[in-house]
Amino acid sequence: MRRRRLPRQCGGLFLLFLLALPAFSGYNIRCSKMGEISMQTLERRVRDALMGPCGVSPGETVIVAVSGGADSTALLHALVRIAGDCGLRVEAAHFEHGIRGEESLADARFVRSLCARLDVPLREGNADVPRLSQSWKTGLEDAARRARLAFLQECARAAGARSVALAHHMQDQAETVLLHAVRGSDGRGLCAMRARNGLFVRPMLETRREEIRDYLRALDEAFCEDSTNASEEPARNRVRLQAMPALRTVNPRADEALCRVARAAQRDEAYFDAALDSLMPPVRQAPYGLCARLAPLRGMHPALRSRALLR
Repeated sequence: MRRRRLPRQCGGLFLLFLLALPAFSGYNIRCSKMGEISMQTLERRVRDALMGPCGVSPGETVIVAVSGGADSTALLHALVRIAGDCGLRVEAAHFEHGIRGEESLADARFVRSLCARLDVPLREGNADVPRLSQSWKTGLEDAARRARLAFLQECARAAGARSVALAHHMQDQAETVLLHAVRGSDGRGLCAMRARNGLFVRPMLETRREEIRDYLRALDEAFCEDSTNASEEPARNRVRLQAMPALRTVNPRADEALCRVARAAQRDEAYFDAALDSLMPPVRQAPYGLCARLAPLRGMHPALRSRALLR
C-alpha cells in the first residue's frame, strides 16, 4: 500500500510568484472558492442520486464500503458531509482479503484512522481469499467479490441497514459495459451496474474519476493506492489500461457514450419487464419444479420469450 496525497493545483513556485504580484492578490481566495464549488458539485450529485435512483430515505442507516482507495474515501467524506441535511446515519465497513500482505493491512489501518477522524462507526472483516478460491474452485477475483459481498450483507443485517453504498463511478460503469459486450451479453448485460441493485446502491455512477480526485484534493485528503491496479492480468484492468485509452482516441468522451448505452439498456429492460407482467402465464409450483402453460410463451416475440424464460 502506498499512501498518496494529491498535489495542490497551484505549484509552489508559481504560487510564490503570484503572491508577489498585487494584481493577483485575490488569487488564493478564488482558488479556494473553486475547490468549494468542486466539493459542493460532487456532494450534491451524491445526495441527488441517493434520494433519487438509489431509493434511500431520510432516517436510514447507510453503510459505506471503504477500501481506503480514492473512490471509497471520497464517498465516505461526501456522505458524512451531507448526512445531516439528508437525515442519514453513516457507518463504514472494511474487508481485508488476505491477498496483498502488509499492503492490505496498511489499508485497514488507514481506514481505521480515517473513520476515527470522521467519527464514523467502522465494522471490519477479513478472510483468507486465496484459500477460499481453492475451496470454491473459482478465480481469486470472484472469490474476493463473493466473500466481500457476504461480509457487507452481514454488516447491513447487524446494523439494520437497507442500503450499502459502493463507490463505483462513471469509468467503472463504462468498463463494465465494454466487458459485458465483448463477452456477448444481450441488452440485460449492457445494463451493467444500476444505481440500486437490492441492498447495494451506487451514488457516484454519474461522477468521473477526475472529479473524485479533484474532490480529495480540495479536502487535502490522502488515500491508499492498490498496487494490483497496475497489473494487466485481470480482464478489467486490461480494459482500463489498454482498451479504454484506445477508445478515447476514437471518441474522447467514450466513457460517457458507454454509460449512455447502459442507461438506454436499463430503460428498455424496464419496458420489457412491465410488458411481461401482463403477458406472463400463471406459474404454479409442481413437485418437479415450476409449471406454466406453453401456448402464451409460443405466441410471444423472441425478445420477450427469452426474458420470460429467465424470470
